[in-house]
Amino acid sequence: PDFETLLAVGDLRSDGLANEVAAIVRAHPELLPEALTALASPNPAVRGHAADALEKVARLRPHDFVAHAAALARRARSDNVAMVRWHLAMILGYLALLPESEAVAWRGLRDLLGDASPFVRSWAVSGLTVASRRASRRAAEAIRVIGPLTSDPSPAVAKRAQTALRAL
Repeated sequence: PDFETLLAVGDLRSDGLANEVAAIVRAHPELLPEALTALASPNPAVRGHAADALEKVARLRPHDFVAHAAALARRARSDNVAMVRWHLAMILGYLALLPESEAVAWRGLRDLLGDASPFVRSWAVSGLTVASRRASRRAAEAIRVIGPLTSDPSPAVAKRAQTALRAL
């Protein structure tokens, strides 16, 4: 399939055909590398919808993304579309639960705590919280890096950080 064409449908205010692309990749995991290339598209809608589709795949098949963890973390730090960054933060949260990608995903999520978008910061807090609850040796670090966000300018991020600290 031509993922670039499918993912170009709609704009950043919609999911476009992300659900359909996710279904294709779940049914044909060998197409994952092709779907990942859409993250490099010059079209912001393609990148946003690709990140959405990939997150839906990673939710059920996180192991398929382990080899791509470092590239996803780099893209999450550098893409200028917040929708891309928050979906990649979600994927990094899933990858932080796997021993083989935990360190890379953890660093990526930690970096995203300083993102300009409150949505990205919120997903980074969630990912770190869930991961550190599973890997208790990370709890102290999670508390240290999430703590300052309890006074975040975004009330939603501040509340998420407060909830995270209570959970940890």
